[in-house]
This record gives sequence, structure tokens and C-alpha cells, in this order.
Amino acid sequence: VSDAFFERGKLIYPFFYQEAIPPKKKDIAEGARICQSILELVPNDAIALCGLGYFRLEQDSVAVAEKLFAEAERKQRRFMESRNGRALAILKKPRQKVKAKTLFEEVASIDNMYAAAWYNAAMTYLSMDGAEVFGRFEKVVERFPNHHDAYFKLGTCYERVHRPAEAVEA
Repeated sequence: VSDAFFERGKLIYPFFYQEAIPPKKKDIAEGARICQSILELVPNDAIALCGLGYFRLEQDSVAVAEKLFAEAERKQRRFMESRNGRALAILKKPRQKVKAKTLFEEVASIDNMYAAAWYNAAMTYLSMDGAEVFGRFEKVVERFPNHHDAYFKLGTCYERVHRPAEAVEA
């Protein structure tokens, strides 16, 4: 999903916004159309199902996206992208953050080099205002030293609790 995904719908506090530019609606619509065309030709394509699911998330069609990710997971059980996408869809549903966090952590434990799962789990902790948020972002930057969004969020977390030296370092 785009960086704007977490900023829509008040998932995280505005203090943590990066003012991400959302993808253009016409680009999302075109991407969704392409995925649908692929699925007409190859209905069992888990990658196209996930692609369409991500486009639906960008359109805030959460229920449709969740179904697409679940279908992709049924087609290809070990495809971590489908689980990650389903967790993102669940995260957008009311009172489902713990369930989403658990699914992100499951994905990260299965594929410990899947940066998106680690980052999305940390973002879920951030959305829950969890006490472990510092540790979660520290794990992301430790594992993935080039993950700029995680560094930004970690620095912002330190800034929020008036720890400027750590904020600058992050």
C-alpha cells in the first residue's frame, strides 16, 4: 500500500504523518483494471488477486480487499503477501487492531526478511499507542537499515516523548 494508507482514516495520530501523497485515482483504477484482466485469463493467480486487493485497499474497499487476500491465501497457502494484505484490511476494521498485529507478527515469524510485515506490525503498535512501539521500530531499522519510513517513525516517537538526542540519531 502507499504511505498514505496509514494516514487515511485516523489509523495513526497526525503527529506521525509524513504528509504522504496518495496515488492518483486514475492510476489505481487502471491498476485494478489490469489485475481484473489477468484474473479473467488466470483466475487462480494469487499475485493478481493480491494486486487487486491492494488496489481495493487504496480505494478504501476494505471488505472486498480482505476477501481477495483470503482467496489468494487459499490458492497459495505460503504466499506471505496475501497474509500481509489481509492483515492490512483487518487493521482498517473497527476494534481489530490486535488481530491485525497478530497476523503481521505471524507473517514476520514465517519470513523474517519480509520488511513490510515487520514495518506494518510496528505501525499497528503505533496505531494502538502501544508501549512497545519504540522496540518495534528499533527492530525494523536493525533488521532493515535502509527502511527510511521506519527511521522517520522511530525519530518521531522519540521526539514525542521529549528525547531529542535519540530523535536526531534516528
